[in-house]
Amino acid sequence: MSDFYLMQRLCDPPKRTGGLLDKAHRVFGGGMLGLSEGGWDALDQVCKIDYMGAAEYEFGELPKFLRSWVERADSLVPFAFVLKPGEYAANWERGYRSRKNQKPLPKLQQRIIYGIKPSDNFYTVEELETGFREVVAPGSRVYVKRGTRAEGALDPITERDVERGTRGWICLNADCCLFVSEEMWRGFGALFGQDFSDFDVPEVELDRAYALMKKPELIAQAVALGVCRTKTEANKMKKAELVAWLEGRGA
Repeated sequence: MSDFYLMQRLCDPPKRTGGLLDKAHRVFGGGMLGLSEGGWDALDQVCKIDYMGAAEYEFGELPKFLRSWVERADSLVPFAFVLKPGEYAANWERGYRSRKNQKPLPKLQQRIIYGIKPSDNFYTVEELETGFREVVAPGSRVYVKRGTRAEGALDPITERDVERGTRGWICLNADCCLFVSEEMWRGFGALFGQDFSDFDVPEVELDRAYALMKKPELIAQAVALGVCRTKTEANKMKKAELVAWLEGRGA
């Protein structure tokens, strides 16, 4: 579906220091996105609006979206789904930087995607899930204006991804919001008076019994989950090391 053309990125709420730069992120070239001071104050409680650098996101598009949701606040419904390794593009760092003399990387994880949509949204939950999967799929050709930075959001292995990365998106055309952060999802719902505490979040599958696998199986898993780039690289590791990294105990 093409309605994921505009996905406003959301980052962690700004840290307040009491200084002049506390509100610097609100400038956006001087236009301030058309949000009122009160609108900024409300959003700053749960997220920071990332600067997209494109006119399509500015000139009042965001406040128009938020006003629409305020008017339909009672109709907002939560949803969630799970992305497995291989169903989303991995962090570009896994294939870009030289891995010579470097430790293995953390393995790819199953990721829960948290969503909110108005009940009168033209798209069903299933269609929104399918659309997002198409956006983040490995080798995706779906064009999102100024990008989603989903690789870092779903596979946060760099310091920037962990400390200042993308945590969610306001999908302006698709009339929904999607998050990788459960806290931000709940906080965003609370902005519109919604409590998602009774919603059953899907569970991720348990890890496989790596310790019971033979080394060829471990090598295949290490490559598939991004711990090692190649089978040759994985084969140089001892079985116990491979098991430790796959179980998240690597150091």
